[in-house]
Amino acid sequence: MSFFELDTLYGIAQLVIGFGFVIFVHELGHFLVAKSVGIKCTQFAIGFGQSLLTYRKGLGIRVGTTEPEYRKRIREHLATKGVVVPDTDAEANDKEGSNEDDADEPSESGEQKAYTEAELEAMFDEAGAQLGLGETEYRLNWMPLGGYVKMLGQEDMDPTAASQNPRAFNRKPVWARACVISAGVVMNLIFALIFLTIAFKAGVELPPNEIGAVAANGPAAKAYAEGHEGEEKYRGLKPGDRVTHIDDEPTDDFTELAVKVALAEKGEPLKLTVERPIGDGKTETLTFMIIPEPGGSEKLLTIGVEPPGTTHIPEKSKILNYKLAEAGIASGMTINRANDKEVDRAHQLFDVVDASNGRPIDLTVAKADGGEAALKLLPEATLLPGADPNKDDRQLLGLVPAVEVTGVFEKSPAEKAGIKPRDVIAHIGGIDWPSSRQLVSTIRESDGKPLALKVLRDGKVTSLDDVKAKDGAVGISLAHAPNRISHTVPNSPAAELRLPRGSTITGVNGVKIESISDLQRELIAHAKANPEGGEVTIAYIANVKDQPAGEGVVAYDKATSVAFADAGWQLPIMGFKSLRQRVSRDNVMDAAAIGVEKTHQFMLQTYVTILRLTQGSVPISGMRGPIGIVHEGTRIAKMGWAYLLFFLGIISVNLVVINFLPIPIVDGGLMVFLLIEKIKGSPVGPRVLTAANILGLALIGCVFLTVTYFDVARLLGF
Repeated sequence: MSFFELDTLYGIAQLVIGFGFVIFVHELGHFLVAKSVGIKCTQFAIGFGQSLLTYRKGLGIRVGTTEPEYRKRIREHLATKGVVVPDTDAEANDKEGSNEDDADEPSESGEQKAYTEAELEAMFDEAGAQLGLGETEYRLNWMPLGGYVKMLGQEDMDPTAASQNPRAFNRKPVWARACVISAGVVMNLIFALIFLTIAFKAGVELPPNEIGAVAANGPAAKAYAEGHEGEEKYRGLKPGDRVTHIDDEPTDDFTELAVKVALAEKGEPLKLTVERPIGDGKTETLTFMIIPEPGGSEKLLTIGVEPPGTTHIPEKSKILNYKLAEAGIASGMTINRANDKEVDRAHQLFDVVDASNGRPIDLTVAKADGGEAALKLLPEATLLPGADPNKDDRQLLGLVPAVEVTGVFEKSPAEKAGIKPRDVIAHIGGIDWPSSRQLVSTIRESDGKPLALKVLRDGKVTSLDDVKAKDGAVGISLAHAPNRISHTVPNSPAAELRLPRGSTITGVNGVKIESISDLQRELIAHAKANPEGGEVTIAYIANVKDQPAGEGVVAYDKATSVAFADAGWQLPIMGFKSLRQRVSRDNVMDAAAIGVEKTHQFMLQTYVTILRLTQGSVPISGMRGPIGIVHEGTRIAKMGWAYLLFFLGIISVNLVVINFLPIPIVDGGLMVFLLIEKIKGSPVGPRVLTAANILGLALIGCVFLTVTYFDVARLLGF
């Protein structure tokens, strides 16, 4: 996502306004209840720091604070009555926006008298009322990270700032202060329900509770349906399965499924109730007990399933693959048939591709302009995962393919360096014939330093200009090189060939090999014929002087033979549009019912997330801070106003939970201190309050810095 795109900037603007409103209603709750119980509120602020604009009744709008002008007018009014009030109050010393000449003005003449704080406040309140001046300054501050209501006798970081004025916060009974403190989260809870009700009245599209893909070795692929243990037909979840319940609780959409799995108790099985299609519109109900495992880049608990996808290529997707361009595939198309089979789900298309054995697929596509076309597309080999799928390259018998460039972004570092589609990367940053993982890691670790670059083009190795990564990328799309290898994996079957980096595979058992797909097809066929293991003869051209041809025998065992069953095929399409189902209600009451349900659900999820954080099953790297929330919220805001309200509803619920945790300095911590005061009959001492507030502030600061670090790392692809 580029932050300079017009729709992105518009999305950010919407999000900022939305966040501002969420903060506004929170502080408005505090403010309204404080006023209703007779507490004097001197400031109502959105944001922190110095004020940009302020408003006070009787003075109007000002740039900067109205406080000096407000106090000056009151002192002048009191002076006309013979009352001299020295400008020594801490608030009066706030010179923000004040005029230096005013600050240096000599005190008014008249009788001076020592007044108590309560007397001064009473005189100022009375004089302000006589002049028609409001006691509250409404502020828009420059740092939009929150807001506050400044009440007389209440300072979060200064517990000694108590007041003897009967209108002070600290002079009110515990019940009144508790109402003031809780009013903010109550308002957020109310508006979360309002946001979600409006969103579901308008309609929100969510991914259905349907399985789109299952990871080959994930927990969901290995579990058997209860009562069908050992039956291969009932081994694992299948694409098209619909998960209706988790631990007997209804599950309405895939997002809910993923969240419940991520927040599961580590090591404990989840009970999934599944409806599986069996043909003719019929289904059978199955039950699976699955133990989630950490997975993905953020190590959240997962069962290894993905949401369903359509066969529609998104309109805004960039087709950076010369193979797709040559086949006639373009963004905005929808694949309706594959090898004479109707398809409307991505997994149905993938089934056809897997059955193709790497042969060309006949496609019938609906074009973006409404026309139809018959196309052919050649699948690509998926190869086999390495010993550690998270660290090792995909390979065949230990042969790791080199990298071919299939597309180049406009105005990218790669384009500036002269890289073109069909180039095979022969050298980059000190590595000859890098694999895809080596190429990506070299680029990311270059830290923007120039990398020496060579490519294989038209049969010759050519030096190009140095390439300099930007944000950890150079702007290319990749695929396996046709039949040239990067290297062989140590201790693998192919390691016996001792092939130099960049060598070419030309044949298997006398069959000519022109691509990595040809190699995979022949090896799969041989493994099926030899399930206990066997030997194959690999012909090659060694990448050394004079390019000598040779061949060698490679032996593989039963485990490798079995593993070849997982060597499948894929289309060179970056991604299809996600399948969404519209969730909406015709009347407000039904929409409100969903809003109540989702509000309750999101609150429980937030509490469970905090619990799992303390237990270690949810890593803090998976959390989102302000940067991550803005990034995700901007993406959602661009989907439409209903989605923005849905997102703000979630944020409001999270704010309710987080703000009412028993942490000093937030509302929940203040409620704890009020409870202690009620029990012991006197307020908590200033020393204890100060220490607790500093501790709470330090905790919040540490969490803020940590999640911000992970947000930045995630955006930069680290």
